[in-house]
Amino acid sequence: MVVENENSVSFAEALGRLKEANSGFNPSAFMIDASEVEQNAIKMTFPGIIG
Repeated sequence: MVVENENSVSFAEALGRLKEANSGFNPSAFMIDASEVEQNAIKMTFPGIIG
């Protein structure tokens, strides 16, 4: 995923657009590096995936 600004809000917006475009998109896991920015974006968009 490419975003203009590497912050949680930008990533969450991109994930939200992906989620809206694919109504059945409800992942049980994500593979990311140790980025807190990405973790926070996933938590904001898909609550409950990262505990």
